[in-house]
Amino acid sequence: MTRGTIHIILPDKIRYSRQFNGDMDLDGHGTQVIEKLSDVGNEEDSKKAIINFNNENFKYENFYICEIPYIKDNMVLKCGEEPGDPAFSDYTYWKNLSGKIFTFVDQEKNKVILENNAIAVFHFCSRYLKMYPLKKS
Repeated sequence: MTRGTIHIILPDKIRYSRQFNGDMDLDGHGTQVIEKLSDVGNEEDSKKAIINFNNENFKYENFYICEIPYIKDNMVLKCGEEPGDPAFSDYTYWKNLSGKIFTFVDQEKNKVILENNAIAVFHFCSRYLKMYPLKKS
């Protein structure tokens, strides 16, 4: 069973889904996650996209969305290393809507730059997989 989480970096916080269990790799639900993230353009859209993804695919009852603040002066995010960490899962899908550039540091100490409005996919946060630009309007 391949797990995954969806993360959206907003101007003052990171909004993320609970962990989804099943087919969350790029050959499974990953394509749909990327399509949904491509359509997200603001904070309100981000919440709707995560809820709609759950409703269309998993239908978890008592579904919740988490938020954590981040320090605006520190734009480096370390990928999760332990279960329970928001960035720990088999696959993590990220969209940057912060208006800033973020640097991810994976478990192997590699740096990945996530431009504003870009989408990145990580596998166990130890291997950066792909970067996706937004769809053109």
